Amino acid sequence: SSCSASDIELYKMLAAQGKTWDEIEAKLGADGGGRAKLIPKNVDYFSVFPGDCVNPENAHTLMQLYADGDGKLRSFPVVFPMNEWWNIVPHSLICYGSAGLKYKSDFKLIKDKNGEGPDAESICTFPLDLKPGTKAFGGRAWDERPCDPATCAEYQSGECAFRGAVQFYIPGISGAGLWMLPTSSWYSLVDIKSSLELVSRITGGRLSGTFGGKSIFRIRKVNEEVSRIDPKTGKSVKTSQWLIKLEADVDMTAL
Repeated sequence: SSCSASDIELYKMLAAQGKTWDEIEAKLGADGGGRAKLIPKNVDYFSVFPGDCVNPENAHTLMQLYADGDGKLRSFPVVFPMNEWWNIVPHSLICYGSAGLKYKSDFKLIKDKNGEGPDAESICTFPLDLKPGTKAFGGRAWDERPCDPATCAEYQSGECAFRGAVQFYIPGISGAGLWMLPTSSWYSLVDIKSSLELVSRITGGRLSGTFGGKSIFRIRKVNEEVSRIDPKTGKSVKTSQWLIKLEADVDMTAL
């Protein structure tokens, strides 16, 4: 609402040029209250711009191959290069500060209650400050502390938030680099994890590669009603959201 007509025209021009979110945000600058003028909106299609890609032509190829008749990208096939769902869908709680990453949740393996098989516990990791005049070999050192969102000041204030991404290749598009689809939706990532686990049980653990020369999975946008806790009232409320879905794009009986 704080944007002027010239701001809107500048945005349209930069978007048409395929500029990235960060580039457009920098050009627009902040409003009178010091807030960014770009606000993400959840819609029924995926957006990809040349500036998002190492090879800008890949953005055009993706749209040519899989966009709908109205020019919007709503679904496309994907191929995974690994079999572990946690590598396909890396995710964590992340807190950024003015100097960059402040905290990031992780897990470390421990023994279970019986002192035998491997279990895991959640930890909060953070980079340590370097001593003035010293060089760090292999990057900055990290330390850890317990990760408890219920008592964490950064999480309760909204500074620390859940973020994740889906990593994949797209058939028909060349290049060794993985595509990454970021999301902050807990519901989307839980649903994707469930789909991966289901197929993994059927294939004996295999999620990577193709089946009969074709991709096993397809990503699409689906509108669903989800429940969330209203932090003001503590009660559950239902809202409608466009979620990222991972579907099995193959006859499951044949698979």
